[in-house]
Amino acid sequence: MGFVYVAGVDEVGRGCLAGPVVAAAVVLDPDRYIPRICDSKTVPAAERETLYDEITSQALLWAVAEASPGEIDTINIHQASLQAMRRAVMSLAELNAVGMSCQQLVTTGAPCRAE
Repeated sequence: MGFVYVAGVDEVGRGCLAGPVVAAAVVLDPDRYIPRICDSKTVPAAERETLYDEITSQALLWAVAEASPGEIDTINIHQASLQAMRRAVMSLAELNAVGMSCQQLVTTGAPCRAE
C-alpha cells in the first residue's frame, strides 16, 4: 500500500468489571524488528516486561490513553474502547517528527499475523 509507518493500536480492560479501559498506540521502526510482539496473550508475563522495555526504547512513537469507568457507564464499553484507542493515536504528538501526518493514519481492524 506504500505506507512507510504504521501505527498499531490495541486496548486492554474490556473484560474487567471495574476500572478504566486502556489503549496503546505504537509506531515501530521498520528497520528494527522486534520478535514476539504480535499478541500479548500468547507471551508469558515476564517476557511482556522485557518486550515493554524493547518496544518503548526502539519504537519511533508510542502513547497510552484511557477511558474512565464513568465514560464506560455513559457510552458503553465498546465506544469507550474506541475512544481510548482514538486518544492514544491522537497522543502520538510527534507525528511530524517522523514525517507523518494524521491524514496518513489508516485503521483497518485487521488482526496481526505472526511471522
